[in-house]
Amino acid sequence: MIEFRNVSVGYGTSPVLRNVSFTAANSALTVLVGPNGCGKTTLLRSAARQLPLLAGSIQADGRDAAGFERKEFARAVSFMPQMRGVPDIDVYALVCHGRFPHLCLSRHMTAADRDAAERAMERMGVAGWRERSLRELSGGERQRVYLAMALCQESGNLLLDEPSAWLDAPRQFELLELLKSLAAEGKTVVMVLHELAQAMQYADRIALLSGGALRAALPPGELFSSGLAEEVFGVGLRRAPDGTYYVRPR
Repeated sequence: MIEFRNVSVGYGTSPVLRNVSFTAANSALTVLVGPNGCGKTTLLRSAARQLPLLAGSIQADGRDAAGFERKEFARAVSFMPQMRGVPDIDVYALVCHGRFPHLCLSRHMTAADRDAAERAMERMGVAGWRERSLRELSGGERQRVYLAMALCQESGNLLLDEPSAWLDAPRQFELLELLKSLAAEGKTVVMVLHELAQAMQYADRIALLSGGALRAALPPGELFSSGLAEEVFGVGLRRAPDGTYYVRPR
């Protein structure tokens, strides 16, 4: 569980978001949405301890995130940023980096660590690439490998910034189904999504950000009924009889 308590975040002393409070529950997929520049990534990076808070606190599994030792926090929370470098490393070696928080001082992988890496690669469909260099892969393929590394970390809380970026449409839906299943298995999944319709379709709860504040943190159906998403995005949001959401111009 990740809980935001009166959180203000930003860069330097300038807040991008102020007084944000909501809870991303266990066994739930929580999606951060809002216009470009509203602070979605900033809030997620702060939850991952990549940026200091300007005010408030963030709790991870009932504890102040600031109080965790570094490796302890990495065992509790995995973070997958949108932008990252492309090291000259093979797929298996990169996925194994997810085990570092679990390794003893010798840094030697145990059989259990290797099994965790294999499970993560199989789940993301990248096991067949194990000996390929990351630099040989397309952007979408690399995205799947980085997610395999995050899964290999085996934390209870998963933070992802635009995880569907670079993926083609079928792979986007495969990924969203996978994240939904991970949440159903007990993980807390918090992610930033650019596509409002996808967020409405897959999220258990949506945190809507705009104007430097949290406008709502609601289940998709309640957010749809409120009309707030249409107001913030300036679009028409519709729900088909089969429950599918779609966006159209106003």
